[in-house]
Amino acid sequence: MKALRKFCLYALSLLAFGQGRAQNEPKHLYVFKDRNYLCLRAVDLSDAAVLDSSQLVATYRYSYQKELWNPLRWSETEVVLQIGARWSKCFPAVLRQIDEQLTRTGDGSAGGRGVFSPRIGTVYENLAKHRLSSEHRYPFSDRLIRYDEPADTTVWRVGGEAVEVLGYACIPATATFRGREWTIWFAPDLPAAANLWLFRGVPGLILRAETAQFRFECTAIRPSREAILQLKANGRKLSRERWRSLERHYHEEPYRAFNNNDENAFFEDRFRLNGDNWTIEYNPIELE
Repeated sequence: MKALRKFCLYALSLLAFGQGRAQNEPKHLYVFKDRNYLCLRAVDLSDAAVLDSSQLVATYRYSYQKELWNPLRWSETEVVLQIGARWSKCFPAVLRQIDEQLTRTGDGSAGGRGVFSPRIGTVYENLAKHRLSSEHRYPFSDRLIRYDEPADTTVWRVGGEAVEVLGYACIPATATFRGREWTIWFAPDLPAAANLWLFRGVPGLILRAETAQFRFECTAIRPSREAILQLKANGRKLSRERWRSLERHYHEEPYRAFNNNDENAFFEDRFRLNGDNWTIEYNPIELE
């Protein structure tokens, strides 16, 4: 947090300096400690729809290999799974944190944005209709991008030595899912109407999941009544294929994707990023 405050203060100083300059100076300045960590804006929850109330909440440690060339360097964040009678929601906890802070303060500059690598979005499931809706925040923008798809059942190969997670005996299973070979461990003693992320098709809550460069590990399970909120849409619906094309584009050409007709300027520490020196390694959790 100290490093983030330092960069925010530096950005404000640049902004103050720019206000006294020519009209063609950028309106928004973004300063990163690491150019691979993008800015996702918070959303005011006052207009969010209450889809359901949770009955069970599971929290996971979500880890991913930060760089393909360095298998020892990993990043992690927290993912929350809310399961209700009619809806479920799986999302990075940092998004709820910045949204709640913005909603409390009403000030976009005080908790109005989160800086992290958006390797995973928010997934809603309509349990009656067996439909999934994935939601992504376009970096440096107020756009919310959603696409729908059926909650297809994956065919898992069950077998292997059981492990214990949080006191529950978990059975392993493997499958190729969205282009990656995943191993999961599910708890038959925890039957659930929904499950972690996009995984479906096993008779129990998944408490651990891993592939070569991504891992989920459940750290807590509790009965809890929490509002399952869906953010108010402010962007058009896209297909999953169109979103993945946009995602690749902003990794391969981030300056072109985000500079918004030169309204935005980007710095890594004090080094200005542009179309010639800025790319972001593209290593999505879904390969196909």
